[in-house]
Amino acid sequence: MARDGLIAWVHSSMIEAGAKEQDLAKLVKPRDLDGPVVGTWWLKEREECFRKGYEEGRREAYEERRAKAEARALVEHRAMLVRMAQRKFDAGTANELGPLLEEVAGSGRLAEIGELIIDCGTGQELLAKVANQPTQLTN
Repeated sequence: MARDGLIAWVHSSMIEAGAKEQDLAKLVKPRDLDGPVVGTWWLKEREECFRKGYEEGRREAYEERRAKAEARALVEHRAMLVRMAQRKFDAGTANELGPLLEEVAGSGRLAEIGELIIDCGTGQELLAKVANQPTQLTN
């Protein structure tokens, strides 16, 4: 009975895979499972599974690399803004700006803060504007 169930499962799987009627007709008895028809189907199924797994793995790896690169870019962008604030104003302004920037998740907002560094006349003005504006705008 279990063999009949196995044959039925292989048969239905082969139908889903687009097997030809003449090939399916050759799959009747348990010993037919060792035949070339099932062997060919099994190789194709295995290759398809490997291909799907490979593609999924590549996609996941790409997404992981992209996320890490974005995170690294945000860290570098924040560090550059702190250096700019220190150069234009002073170390105290830069030290206060650092924690405010850690809350900023979008590169678009970081770019706006870079413009504020250029536009503001004092470090206190910069810190007030950064602290009073939303931390997540467009990326």
